[in-house]
Amino acid sequence: MLWSIIPVTETPPVFSSTRILAADGTLLYEVSAYDGRTTQPVTLDKFPPLFVSAVLAAEDSRFYRHHGIDWRALIRATRDNLLRRRVVGGASTIEQQLVKNFYFRDRRRSFIQKARELIAARWWSLTQTKDETLEIYLNTVYLGNNVFGAPAAAREYFHKDVGDLSLSEATLLAGMIGAPSRYDPLTHLSAAKARQKYVFERMKTMGIDVADAEGAAANVALSIFPPQDNIRAPHFVFRVLDELQEKIPDVWSGGYTITTTLDSDLEMQAAASVERRLYKLAESNVTDAALIAVEPQTGNVLAYIGGLNWRDGESGKINMAKVARQPGSALKPFLYELALMKNFTPATVIADLPVRFETERGSYYPRNYNFKYYGPVTVREALGSSLNIPAVKILNEIGISGFANTLARFGVAGKLP
Repeated sequence: MLWSIIPVTETPPVFSSTRILAADGTLLYEVSAYDGRTTQPVTLDKFPPLFVSAVLAAEDSRFYRHHGIDWRALIRATRDNLLRRRVVGGASTIEQQLVKNFYFRDRRRSFIQKARELIAARWWSLTQTKDETLEIYLNTVYLGNNVFGAPAAAREYFHKDVGDLSLSEATLLAGMIGAPSRYDPLTHLSAAKARQKYVFERMKTMGIDVADAEGAAANVALSIFPPQDNIRAPHFVFRVLDELQEKIPDVWSGGYTITTTLDSDLEMQAAASVERRLYKLAESNVTDAALIAVEPQTGNVLAYIGGLNWRDGESGKINMAKVARQPGSALKPFLYELALMKNFTPATVIADLPVRFETERGSYYPRNYNFKYYGPVTVREALGSSLNIPAVKILNEIGISGFANTLARFGVAGKLP
């Protein structure tokens, strides 16, 4: 368990924030839609025309041809939702997105809620002109990392005014709107670039000639700056928010208080411990580490270190506690557990010396991490020192199939080569 959720109701949703708290109420992060950096509106004529076109292509290509509801897209989305028996897409117009963010932020997705939003969007279209609607939208739309509005996003991500955005920057921002965390160029650059390509394709569908510009934009190297923020336990916070977004799509837009299971004191101790350990391992080229502390009785996560270099560009955003990687020495305890069941003992001696195995791919020479050999060692010493050569020798004696069955008993799935 990572969290519990309490919708904020004391203040109007449009002004409320989403707050991520530790178990003792310590503030870890606050997603606030309205602060000093984001409340300076920009008139529609100050936005680059190609940026406006990119946003419309990505979010509402028929914006100027409907009255708050795009019936053609709605029928298509309704068909898909009925086939899958759940709301998988809403074909939301810009009007629908605005009324949802302003008036229905804390409501769960459902067919009844969708009907309410359609009625509200139609009412909105009768009270606001298209240009007024688009101007409000561009000044308030969420663009990830606690940044609201395209003007603020241009300043935060590219350190320039929105009117100075290049086509490549404009299409990248437009692509983020649909799923700001999934298409965040700071953490998922390849997904952001793929989404940018989709935006270009949509623009061409709308009859906008960007064929030549698309090639140039795809190859240009962008300078993207991480927004500055005050945050504690960042990898944990963003894992919580990303997982919650599956259940509450508007969680980033504000309106919720999320109390997590994190122990703020233990989190600081864990970070200090990891930092000390990395300092000692620096000469061995160990540059980062992860740590998770879980309460066995409840499964509650008490400390969560996904890495120590959060503000170190794109690499720092990688959550080492979550990202898929080679299991390496994490498998050795399972191997030795099986060895002890096969008449090995902690005092059994194994030769930690050079050895060669012939495989289908050729000769294989296992090596220890430090490229040293220690001669005769006990099973206890081999496991405690995480030596590779003794482990490979034991695996060769026990056999892959027996080891795979042992891993399966512990819930470790996957086919071993």
